[in-house]
This record gives sequence, structure tokens and C-alpha cells, in this order.
Amino acid sequence: MPMQMEGDFEIVGFSENQSILLYDNEKTEEYPTHWHNAVEIIMPLKNSFTVICDGEKISLKEREILIIPAGTLHNLKAQSGRRLIMLADNITISENPALTELSAIMNTPIYISKEADMNLMNKLGNIIEDIYRSYNRPGGTAEVFIYIKLLTLLGEVLKYRLGEAAKSADNPTDKFMLSIKYIEKNYMNEITLDRLSEISGYSKYYFSRMFSKYTGMSLSDFLNRRRIMAAELLLLDKKRAIIDIAMQTGFTNLSTFNRAFRKAKNCTPTQFRKLCSEINH
Repeated sequence: MPMQMEGDFEIVGFSENQSILLYDNEKTEEYPTHWHNAVEIIMPLKNSFTVICDGEKISLKEREILIIPAGTLHNLKAQSGRRLIMLADNITISENPALTELSAIMNTPIYISKEADMNLMNKLGNIIEDIYRSYNRPGGTAEVFIYIKLLTLLGEVLKYRLGEAAKSADNPTDKFMLSIKYIEKNYMNEITLDRLSEISGYSKYYFSRMFSKYTGMSLSDFLNRRRIMAAELLLLDKKRAIIDIAMQTGFTNLSTFNRAFRKAKNCTPTQFRKLCSEINH
């Protein structure tokens, strides 16, 4: 699995009309701490596999699955065995309106273990193996099949996370999900806690607690993350001024945008644009 690095940013190059890269990896070598603008899905087939995500150690058993969101710093330790490693184009995912609710859960790594849900683990494993069998198949229909399978996999993950939340006392109601959709449609504007709590029907205190529990982050961090996701797409257009991109995605000034972007991506918007330009040439 070759790596092309710029600092701790891995340049992942998807060819035209390609939504994933898939590696049948048996190499015993370490992949140092890095991040990339792709969702990474790992499933060990032989022996366990240890991954460090944002400083947290996750040890996968055979056929367990780890989904690493785009932008997450992670490190793959040198270890023997075999594993399937799939990189899915985050732009393809984030631009699909059918996956709006998925953005609320794709901010921290998702670990599907045998203990957590054996049936889901097997279901996702079968989908990944279907993708693997089709990956090197010649013909234009293979990529369509792969993309449908990727959407199916992500849909199953979303259903699982919603089901897990429903088991808790703080069950996200339909009104709460309306607040997530409201953010998706209005992230470029000022969004207040008062407005979101009004939409959800909860007090500001209860909404804040529930929001953090469901999304894994504070409202302000979630908003910054969504705005930066939008900014990433706009930065691909070199004709757009960075100050204009900051304003269009909901940041009040350039310094706030730069600070939030660096915190999320460990590089400035200018550096990110340069890295993306290198990917496409």
C-alpha cells in the first residue's frame, strides 16, 4: 500500500469516476501517523490488527471492522497478517444528499466488534468482500456496483448507530434529527443554540447534552467540522479567494477560518489547496 506524503498528509489519488481504492494488504510495515481526505475502512482477514486513531489504541480481531473518518490522524503499526484496507472518496460521500444524517456520526472512528454486533460485523464483512471481488473486474459496470455496495455499507452503519442511540435514555427523536438536517441546510449562516433547541423541543441544556452524546462533539466543533467539509470542496477551485470561501462557509473572518482549519486538518487552507492541486497533476 504505497503512501505519497506531504508532512503528515497522505495524498490519495482517485482516478476519474472512481469512488474507492482497495488494498489486499499483507505487508509487515508501519504506516506512520497520517491523515487524508478519504474514509478508511479496515477489516483483518488473518491475525489481529492494531490501529492508533487520535492517540487511542484499537485492536481489531479477525473480520472486525474499523471505519476511520476523513481527516482523522491515525497510525497503522507494523504487524504480520492479512487485511483489506479500503479508502472511499470523502467528496463522493459528502456530496450525496442521501447521506446527510451520516455526517452526524462520521466524526469519530466507528469500531464494529464481535461483541458489539456479530450480525452487523458479518453483514458489513460480506459487503466488503463483494466490493473486493468486483474491484479488479473489467468493464464500466463494476464501479457502479462498487458505489452501490459502498452506499449500502454506510447505510447499515447509520442504521446501527441510530439503533444504538435508541437504546439509551437519551433517544434522538425525529425532532432532534430535524436539528441535524437544519444544520446541514444552514451551516453557512449563523446558527444559535436557541434555534436548535427550539427545533428539537428540548431545553438548551438538555439539547447540548444530547447533541454531544449523539455526535461525540460539542455544537461549535460540529459546526466547524461541517463548514470545513464544505470549504474543502470550494478550495478545489483555485479561482476562489480563500477569504471568500471562509465567508461562504459560515466563518466570520479569515483568522477564525484558518485557526479552525488548521485544528481540524493540521494544515492551513492554502496548504490544503496546494496538496489537492498536487494530487490532480
